[in-house]
Amino acid sequence: MTKEILEHKVYNRDELEKMKRDVLVEIMKEYSFKTRWLKKRYADRCDHSTSGASRRSEIKNYRWLLSIGLVSKELFKLISSLFTRVDLYNRDALYNGEVDPTMNVHSAQSLKNCILNPRSVFKNIIHLTLSMETFKNLTDKTTTTTCTPVELRLIFNSVRKFKVIDTQREKPFQIQHCKLLIQYMPNLKSLILDQAKIDNIKVFQILQQIPRLTSLDISNIRWGRFPSKEHIIGNSMRKLKLPMYFSRMCSNMPSENTQLETLSLGSVEQKDMIYLKDQLKYLNKLIVWYVQHELGLSLSKLLCLAECRVRTLYATETGWITQMLRTNRTIVTLDVGDDLSSTVRMASNSPSINRIIYHSNSTMHNLAMNTKTDRNKSSGYAHIKSKNRPLSNHAQLPIWNYAKKIYDATDNHTENQTIEESFPNLKFLYYRHFSHG
Repeated sequence: MTKEILEHKVYNRDELEKMKRDVLVEIMKEYSFKTRWLKKRYADRCDHSTSGASRRSEIKNYRWLLSIGLVSKELFKLISSLFTRVDLYNRDALYNGEVDPTMNVHSAQSLKNCILNPRSVFKNIIHLTLSMETFKNLTDKTTTTTCTPVELRLIFNSVRKFKVIDTQREKPFQIQHCKLLIQYMPNLKSLILDQAKIDNIKVFQILQQIPRLTSLDISNIRWGRFPSKEHIIGNSMRKLKLPMYFSRMCSNMPSENTQLETLSLGSVEQKDMIYLKDQLKYLNKLIVWYVQHELGLSLSKLLCLAECRVRTLYATETGWITQMLRTNRTIVTLDVGDDLSSTVRMASNSPSINRIIYHSNSTMHNLAMNTKTDRNKSSGYAHIKSKNRPLSNHAQLPIWNYAKKIYDATDNHTENQTIEESFPNLKFLYYRHFSHG
């Protein structure tokens, strides 16, 4: 028994066979199928002069066409569910120094047309990246590409992660923009403000009103000093990335009631240490790219406390990481913003690290340099994936490569080779080893 699957009703073949012509047409109308040509075809061939056998044959064909239509609609919905990420930010033009204002207008119009076109597969955008100008062209009532409230809901209603990039830097991110996020993005969970200028503390206070927002990335904003005693980060926040010298910008860190799982500090100063200690029992991921030299030892001691739960650490080596890794037993993923050789040597100080992130100029360069040769040493790690993050301002190289530890490599080449041969589908990594002394 085959079944034709609809949103609210499931019909089996027997039920379809018993349905009258008018009922079938109504079903097709309900699910937006085009019926005019089918009606005409049926009317032309199923008149009173047609034999009963012919009419039964035509009704059967009619039901068969309906069945095909239902399957096609479900297939369209399935394909639409795969197109959930939209990035309309033109990075090539930015790198070439050719920022064309009409390009943002075109991006806004293209997105609007795609959403309103019934044949477009972009019906459920979950991750959306736009330039600030494109966002303004969609929402500002004075532009030619502005959308109605209904159109804005169609575009933004499903968005869970929104990244807005402001490269023109003419006007600051305003309160009205925050209100638009609240009004048209009810499902927003993650917000990234890249290169945006924020000079009004009320922006942060209104952002706290986004009901489902749990992740905020302001690590690359341009800001002014906020002489306020109010906490600008809400208690619901779980992932927070802050800019350099944030404690100088704002008199208060996030509320003590905030239980962060991921925290990124562009820099660590004395004032930040107290808050870090309070968050250790909640944090799973800590990103501290710049640590004042005199605070390295203090941070190292914090990460070795019994209550520390940090499992992922991103940090630039300035002398304190090596000693900390010899004592810490919770960190399993390490990124020191360097190449494979430096990262593997750093990770070798820890018995618990089994994943690393290393950096390279390009994916092809990475795979060519880290292959098996007589001069390269086995790392014991296998390559998992690579990501291009060209806008990262804290890593030395743009390609982030992820690797997993498979075994503990030794100086015994034959033993290493024997182990690797038992994993024929893995891409093992090698690095140039320089002996000292």
